[in-house]
Amino acid sequence: MHVLPTFGDFFLDKISVQDVRQWHAELLTRMAAQTANNCLRMLRMVMGDAVSDFELARNPTARVRSHPRRQVGDSECNSLEAEELGRVLTCFRETERDYYTLALTLALTALRFGEATALKWSDIDEGAGLIRVERAQWNGIVSTTKTGIIRTVPLVPELAEELRAHRTRQLAEQSAGLGEGWVFATEEGKLLPRAAMRWALGRVLKRVGITRRFTRHGFRFTFNNLSRRVAGEIVTRSITGHVTQAMTEHYSHVGRDEKLAAAGSIVRMVFEKKESGS
Repeated sequence: MHVLPTFGDFFLDKISVQDVRQWHAELLTRMAAQTANNCLRMLRMVMGDAVSDFELARNPTARVRSHPRRQVGDSECNSLEAEELGRVLTCFRETERDYYTLALTLALTALRFGEATALKWSDIDEGAGLIRVERAQWNGIVSTTKTGIIRTVPLVPELAEELRAHRTRQLAEQSAGLGEGWVFATEEGKLLPRAAMRWALGRVLKRVGITRRFTRHGFRFTFNNLSRRVAGEIVTRSITGHVTQAMTEHYSHVGRDEKLAAAGSIVRMVFEKKESGS
């Protein structure tokens, strides 16, 4: 998406340092610094392999520096407290119903957006209380998960109930995505694009009075933070599937009951009404 449009027609030994610098600078005008740096890292890896495999004289990316990332303070973290998450989800349900099921899924499973929007109904095992996560999509292209690891996440009763209602609506409307089995799809039956839910989330945040930065990926951060408080690090990593902790999950044998208990505690933190005077 970002390397081939610029360098796809170049011979590898004709790419100059200046070409790479101009390309990286142009990326920085239309995407976050970290994303542009990731693109540079990918090109650097490709060129490094080319130097080794084809004995190129030089690597034009070697002296191109990554752009410094802006330091984010605690007040700017992409995360919500439990009470704030409850208000956001309630507002989604009341004012942005088309995206409520997706928002609830992201909030209560810690799935990445690409994983959630690549779910099929066959991945949901309500009897076992689990969702199987084995694929992800990006711009309509379906592949493995980001880490390449298949994992399961807990399906709490609150989410299971909403998914059942969502399925009932799909069947009643004969939604276009039913044929492929997608849980979430566009009106044309295609996978949701990256921009899906972005504007709805912006409207919800404005309505509930949250002015600091919070994105779709913030649901994952929020789950991680809340889960650590109630379940500890190992269970949290098992649910979120962080790549650096893949072996931790394998050896710790985090069970279904532990995962459900962690997710259930978050549900209570978010939705439980405080007693008057407490």
